[in-house]
Amino acid sequence: MVDVARLKRLEEEGRRRVARRDEPPYSDVAWLDEVRDASLDLAEELERLGDMDFAEVADWISLASEGALRDTARRCAARGIPRGECLVPPAAQSDLEAIDEAYERATGKRCTWLLGEIENYTLSAALNDLTSCFHRVMERYEDLAGGYERKGKCLFKDADPSLKEACEEWSKAIEKFKEQGLYTAGNYDALYFRAEDAKAEIRVGETAGHLTHLDLNTGTLEYYDVNPDVKRLAKELLEEECGLKCEVTPESTTCKGATKDNASCIAKIMATLSSARFRIYEPEKWWKKIPEECETEDPIKREKCLIKKKLEEMK
Repeated sequence: MVDVARLKRLEEEGRRRVARRDEPPYSDVAWLDEVRDASLDLAEELERLGDMDFAEVADWISLASEGALRDTARRCAARGIPRGECLVPPAAQSDLEAIDEAYERATGKRCTWLLGEIENYTLSAALNDLTSCFHRVMERYEDLAGGYERKGKCLFKDADPSLKEACEEWSKAIEKFKEQGLYTAGNYDALYFRAEDAKAEIRVGETAGHLTHLDLNTGTLEYYDVNPDVKRLAKELLEEECGLKCEVTPESTTCKGATKDNASCIAKIMATLSSARFRIYEPEKWWKKIPEECETEDPIKREKCLIKKKLEEMK
């Protein structure tokens, strides 16, 4: 979860630096580094909350903070040039334009004030614009986060009780898999389960599109993955363990038969699929021991067997 107090401190510090335009930017690089890290955290949280448009804005703020703007601040600090006289090169302006474009896609408006409006675009002006956009993203996060009940990696908003229970089971499973070293660190960090009404979105891996959409109203599940072996694994586990009927397509594994009764089963299977593409091809590296009954030349059958045994241990 993002520390809002930290975000507000960074915003206030940004405004103070803008006001001190006659001072050289001696510590601006350190501030930009903090803005970069905070924006990355915001991007991840906004994605968890379902706002991909604002997550993109946060990503661009992070990129701008570590790019040519940072180099400009370092150069002017080394030469003792005040912020109000430190001219920002076109590369840094392009980064800020990218933030503006992403924000306009999200809202129809700009988040900068001075970019393209003044002749001599200085570091003071650029920090003003960056802080303005950072403020807008922070506000969006506060608005969204306030509407969700959070429990660990679970987010609920008027969620069906069966989905709350499903997320509890999912949480237990992901913690067990993490504890036993069956996830990459990046995959675990990216995981979330967001439920609203009778629908849920489950993040399975660190790639942005590695998601599962579960809709209890229509009884459908869509699991998106580009790896054909993992999609086959998902199909077989969901059919054999949860009673779904699934089909593998080039883009996804799609299933029918999702209900309140099998939602927890589905959630547990989703927990097992994170990092599966690594475990399938290097089982000895990930699984401490491969039981005799799971030894087979078929890597999908082997991984499926190992997952089933792990789920059995967790009952």
